[in-house]
Amino acid sequence: MRHTLFVAMLAICTALAFGPAAATAQQNRQEDERRQRVPTAVEATKQQRLEILMRHGVGEDTGSMVRFLERGFPREATPGGLPRHPLLKSEVISMAMMTLGDRRGQEAVPVLERIAKRDNPAGVRAIIDQDFEQVPMEGRAEQVALMERALSLNAIAALGHIGDERAAPTVLEVIRKESGTAFTTRGAMALGRMGRSDGLPAVVLLASDYESNDSAEAFRTIYYLTGRNYGYNEFTAMARRRVLVQQLNEWFEKEGKDVEVRRTDVQRRSQAPPRREAIDPTSLRGALRESMNMRSFDARYEARVVLERIAEDRFDDLRAIVEDPYEDLDIRRAAMTWLGAVDARRARSIIRRQRNDENETIAEFARSMERDLDEAIAFERRR
Repeated sequence: MRHTLFVAMLAICTALAFGPAAATAQQNRQEDERRQRVPTAVEATKQQRLEILMRHGVGEDTGSMVRFLERGFPREATPGGLPRHPLLKSEVISMAMMTLGDRRGQEAVPVLERIAKRDNPAGVRAIIDQDFEQVPMEGRAEQVALMERALSLNAIAALGHIGDERAAPTVLEVIRKESGTAFTTRGAMALGRMGRSDGLPAVVLLASDYESNDSAEAFRTIYYLTGRNYGYNEFTAMARRRVLVQQLNEWFEKEGKDVEVRRTDVQRRSQAPPRREAIDPTSLRGALRESMNMRSFDARYEARVVLERIAEDRFDDLRAIVEDPYEDLDIRRAAMTWLGAVDARRARSIIRRQRNDENETIAEFARSMERDLDEAIAFERRR
């Protein structure tokens, strides 16, 4: 009986943790569609961006791209000669800005500063109007503003890659005027690539709001700027976040205000996000973490094999992980899953106590899992 219940709960909890096969099929379809369409500026490689620009009549030299931003599409590319894709022509603006940033073209700084401040040159305004000319008048202004905001962000990023410190006042002006995590973090990164720490105070303030989902991005930015890795990410529990925020603020008060930001270090660190705590993948915590690794099927499969072998004998250890308020959220969720798979009846009361956990990820998962445990136990009783 216990084995039957184990199999039933494992199937239910695996579905909760990994999603149904239909979701995988949908992801595969979306991946196929992504390959078939023209990539966006962010998705495209450097070579793809250059090819798309040239298909839109923009020359591959830096001067042609600057003129494109200032004047719009060349005469020979309009109106009927424009390719259908990208459907949003404003993506071509972003591709030009990103290419200029990659090239560190200092002659592009003035026009990029104008776009960052939303003082768009005639060419950019014409392309935006072309994108939204079919949108009803009552909704057009809002959508145009959103597009200008997105282009402003991309211009700030490009200015950072160019690294010309003369653009620093413009970046500071924009991030002080605009609201939102993206402007704070990207602006700080742009300043950091110019060798300046002006954006750090705003990022520390953003990071200190540990109840916000944006705090993890702020902590990553702090790592890129200073090299200080607090191990803070989206999976960090609230109890642990409070401790890390306190440590961050203590450091900033004592040393952070005088920290020296080196552009070469920022560039190097920005190539990869800060690493999480290393855990032996064959240990219980390591296997639990890998069982939630959605980037690698092989890692998930191998972790499941390990857990199937050890979970039943490690019930008390699984329980301790579930009830640990400092434990990473992905590890706690996996522990809850395997706790129910080992013994649904014993696990139910433990899971029920997590319904009001301060981490909403855990509380929501507990509420869903409790219902599934009840159904599995009721089914077993009927048998």
